[in-house]
Amino acid sequence: MNKPKTAQPIAVAPPATMPDVQAARDVRHVAIDRVGVKDVIYPIRLRTPDGGEQTTVATVNMYVGLPHHQKGTHMSRFLEVLNEYAENALTPDCFQKVAKAIREKLHAQEAHFQAEFTYFIKKLAPVTKSPG
Repeated sequence: MNKPKTAQPIAVAPPATMPDVQAARDVRHVAIDRVGVKDVIYPIRLRTPDGGEQTTVATVNMYVGLPHHQKGTHMSRFLEVLNEYAENALTPDCFQKVAKAIREKLHAQEAHFQAEFTYFIKKLAPVTKSPG
């Protein structure tokens, strides 16, 4: 009769840690003109000529320019800033505040904020005066 073999322990190497590439020095000294997030869909509130308010959806692009000694940026910071300043919806009043906060938070030389949205305008038909 054969004796059953006992299981031998297998040596497992500890998991290797990933290097923080962004924190490493960039020896190429290349500035980055624009890095950021694009096509973020976000609600926006706009004033109407009659003193009311209109809510629609904006497509937002946010970028920063980085100096040659900075390799990159944390993309999640863009959305953190947007959520902080926009609360429930963007307003035109917060555009400059968001751009300034992004520039400061990401230690960038410059920041760009772009929002594209549809603004609905009621117009009356020339003859029937029906709104459209």
